[in-house]
Order: sequence, then C-alpha cells, then structure tokens
Amino acid sequence: MRYHYEKVEANTIEEYLSFIQLGYLDITLDETKKSDLFLALEKKYMSSDIMMIEYAKDLLWGIGCKRDGEKGRLILKPLITNLHPYALTILGAFLIEKKEYQQAETYLFSALQFEFALSDYYYGKMLENGWNGHQDIKEAEYYYLVAAKENVSQAQYALGKMYQKENELTSAYFWFSMASKQKEKEATYELAKAYFYGYGTKKDEEKALKCYQEAFEQGCLEAAKNIGSYLFYHPELDTNGEMAIAWLFQIKDRKDAEVHYMLGFLLEKQNRLNEALEFYLLSAKENHVEGALKVGQFYEEGNETTTNLEQAIFWYEKAALLGNEEAKISLRRAKKALKEELENKQVILQEESPKETKVDYLSLAIQKENENDIIAAHQFYQLAINEGNLEAKKKREEMQKRLKKEKRCPHCGSKLKGFLFKYCPTCKKGRW
Repeated sequence: MRYHYEKVEANTIEEYLSFIQLGYLDITLDETKKSDLFLALEKKYMSSDIMMIEYAKDLLWGIGCKRDGEKGRLILKPLITNLHPYALTILGAFLIEKKEYQQAETYLFSALQFEFALSDYYYGKMLENGWNGHQDIKEAEYYYLVAAKENVSQAQYALGKMYQKENELTSAYFWFSMASKQKEKEATYELAKAYFYGYGTKKDEEKALKCYQEAFEQGCLEAAKNIGSYLFYHPELDTNGEMAIAWLFQIKDRKDAEVHYMLGFLLEKQNRLNEALEFYLLSAKENHVEGALKVGQFYEEGNETTTNLEQAIFWYEKAALLGNEEAKISLRRAKKALKEELENKQVILQEESPKETKVDYLSLAIQKENENDIIAAHQFYQLAINEGNLEAKKKREEMQKRLKKEKRCPHCGSKLKGFLFKYCPTCKKGRW
C-alpha cells in the first residue's frame, strides 16, 4: 500500500474513512465528530490493517472514546508480529509518551527498515531529546529531513525549531512555511513571528498579522495575544479598542498579567469601569506594576467603588515595591489622606460623645488584625504607640511573633517563601 504523509482535512466521517483506505496517515476532523468516528471504526476495524491501526490509535490516545492503552496494544499485536511499519511506528510513538524509551526505539528502528517516513520523525525526536540514552542533533536532523521531504508536517516543524535554535533563520523560515501550508498551528505561529520580526525573511507586519490569525483559527490561542497586543499599541488601527478587546477576550481566563492589564486599560477607555477594575485587579495580583497602580487609583478616587484609602495604600505600596515612582508619590498622598480622615473621625466622635476625647487606635489595630488586614493593623498600632500606649507596642510584637510562627510575613501577612521562609512575594521584605 502507498502511504500519504501530508495532512488532509475531512469534512465528514465517510470522507475520513475513505482517506484512511487511500493510505492518508494525518487526517484532521472536527472535534465534535470524533465520537461518531470512533463508533464507525469500531464496526469496520476488522476490514483492513489500516482501519485496525486507526481504531487502535483512538484507543491508545482516547480520541472520541475512553482511553484504553491495553486494548489498543492488543489490537496492534498481530500487526506488530508481522512487522507492519505503521503499527510499529504507532506503538513506538505511544511508548515514547509512556516514557518507555528502550522499547519505543526497538519498534521505531524496525519500522525504519521499511522506509516508513513517519518512523523517521519519531526516531529523530528520540535522538534530538536523547531519550534513547544519547543525544545526537546531527543524526536527528538527518531523520527529520527524510520525514520532512515526504511531507510529514511534524518533522517540517521540528526542523524549523531545530534551525531556529541554531540561529539558521532562513532555513527555519523555509520549514515553518512548509509545515504551515499543512496547517500545523505551531509552525504558522512561528511563521507569523518570522514575518513580524524579520527572522529569515523580509519584515512584513501585514503578513505577520494574517499568519497570527491563521494560527489562531488552527487552534493556537497564543496568537490572539499577539494580535490584541499589536492593536493595543497601534490605536490608530482600532480607535475604540473593540477589535483589541475581542482578541484579548479569547484568552482572558489565562493567567497572564499583561493581557489582563491591557483589557483593563481598554475597558477603562470605554468607561466600562466595573469591568476595567476587575481586570486591573487580576493583573495586580499577578504582580503587574501598572495594574497595581491602577487599582490603587481606583480605590483612592472611588471609580465604580466606594473610596477605600486602606485598599489604595495596599496596592500603591505593592506598586512602589515593584519600583513604580508614581506609586511612591501616590502612597504618600493616600497615607496623608487616611490620617486626615482618621483625625476628622476623631473630631466627630468628640462632638458626638464629649466623654471620648480621642480615637481608640489600639482597638482599631486589634480589629484590623482580626480581619487579617496586617498592613492597616500596623498603621493603627503605630498611631497608638505614638500616643505612648505601651500595650499597643506589646500587642504589635505579639502579632509579629504569631505571623512568623505561621510562616507569614510580619509586615503584610502574606505566606512566606524561599529559604527558611524568609522571603515575602508580596511586599518583598526579607529581613526581620
């Protein structure tokens, strides 16, 4: 049987089955149809060797069904005995995933004797990564080339990455182009970067954006960030930010501080302040310095939330610790405003209750400590100590000892990390 290694796309299950019979080995099908395909293969797998292998593949990797490696290997057994090159390669690939490298090499080496190009790709992968006990990049390149020339798209992409690492960017560009033509999503993404930065080819931002879009359509979500970022930094192409927001929303659930900050900024420009604050908070919690500054400003100014100077101080302090100069200025301003606010409250208390001549800072400090707001607790303890309250000094020392015992930062209450738990990831203070 003549095998075809280039990638093809099937629109229906019947078309997929016909491609199998014609000897195509890399067939794509919509995810929603894979369960029905498995059922069709279950009925037909005894009709030919290649149908049997396709059915075993689904079982080995759980495509459209529950994963069952034992049954998949059992189905391949008679074909392995007869040294069927495709069956040998599939079992070798499965054993690589299981990290049973010695056995995998045995099966793949057997398949190589039949000049089966897909086995060249997997054997090259073993050599490149040293999974068979010795790494040999030059030999891996040879096997990748054999497979790539037979249109194995994974080998074309692997060659592109290999040449990219060796800074042979023209060769990398060529193989990324070849794999991209077969809709290999990672290759299309790398091709987009080549156009964007001029790696191995002429710089062309228009082509880059087109490739990023193609990569996204092929399933590479990272490309959405590239397009969204480009529009973010080129507002003349997207005056109201709608296009940038649409692209960045595709990956809003990922832990990515930069994406969350850009979304916050764009939504704030559209006056969607509640949503903006939500994304600024996400970015700030992921240590994005401008995000922390923005959250501080929102709490200080009361944008779509009640003014909360204590929260503003917390986020300004975080941004300041991350090196933002504007945050340092804002922090002093917010602390001054909080002091004035507390003094105003003291005047009101005195007017309402003549017997009470001052604010009970110690009680406020204990309350904040109980609420686990360690930064505010420190501030109130200090105000009480400044008034000569010795009990406040004792209570603050007890709080700090308790936090150290709980392996938490005595300055802000965050969980400690690092050697002997002496590194605070939030306030970055490390000596106490």
